[in-house]
Amino acid sequence: GEDNEEEDPKCSRKKKPKLSLKADSKEDGEERDDEMENKQDGRILRGSQRARRKRRGDSAVLKQGLPPKGKKAWCWASYLEEEKAVAVPAKLFKEYQSFPYNKNGFKVGMKLEGVDPEHQSVYCVLTVAEVCGYRIKLHFDGYSDCYDFWVNADALDIHPVGWCEKTGHKLHPPKGYKEEEFNWQTYLKTCRAQAAPKSLFENQNITVIPSGFRVGMKLEAVDKKNPAFICVATVTDMVDNRFLVHFDNWDESYDYWCEASSPHIHPVGWCKEHRRTLITPPGYPNVKHFSWDKYLEETNSLPAPARAFKVKPPHGF
Repeated sequence: GEDNEEEDPKCSRKKKPKLSLKADSKEDGEERDDEMENKQDGRILRGSQRARRKRRGDSAVLKQGLPPKGKKAWCWASYLEEEKAVAVPAKLFKEYQSFPYNKNGFKVGMKLEGVDPEHQSVYCVLTVAEVCGYRIKLHFDGYSDCYDFWVNADALDIHPVGWCEKTGHKLHPPKGYKEEEFNWQTYLKTCRAQAAPKSLFENQNITVIPSGFRVGMKLEAVDKKNPAFICVATVTDMVDNRFLVHFDNWDESYDYWCEASSPHIHPVGWCKEHRRTLITPPGYPNVKHFSWDKYLEETNSLPAPARAFKVKPPHGF
């Protein structure tokens, strides 16, 4: 799809500049700063190029599963024998990683609500653009198809029509629609489209386990886009057994969803205890003398209790 000539809000969100690490990791900090500058420019100026590369990558992955004309179909047993390799035992995978039990019931044209993978605090109106095995390709209504993305049919980030209204989440309407005027029933009639049946969403039957995390609590979290950084962060949303991590004073494009057992999150004071550099919020005064006690008082917030963080058992890979 061609990019829209007018400014696209999905492209125009700018990032807050990262702070470099202290002198003991200056080199790494400078490298990261350069990376952040490139990212700031690249996300806006070269967004369409990145999207085209992504689409080509998606196509390449899909084509790997299709045998070329005149050639034999892919066979794992033969490949393992040729490579003298051993398959990872199925027992090492978690239940959600195992082979799907149910058939993928999503059909092209069905509409739903879901998280924007590039801005994970944002819920959008989506349409199923393609189905391949247990995967579905989702399209943002009203936007260029360069933003389309793939998920599994049982993904936790997709929800049936009306979910946002029911749970009190803000739904980002299709381009050209005003948020206060958007109505699902009217929209479906206008588009002559079908809402994806609620029965297709596996995440509707999740057993919620009580957690010590609450919206507004503070923690220390790894920036997944720059894993060398551990930053001051806040829990800003909770859905079932997951919560949204937001980096204080940062653009929401760095937000991500995780569970209590995520290795990317730590309780307040973890960096000090392990002699790691904690990246304070951009613009915060007296960076060198940052104090969690003072910051919690200033922001009138509580730290996520240490008992809320669950350690994952060692894997067998």
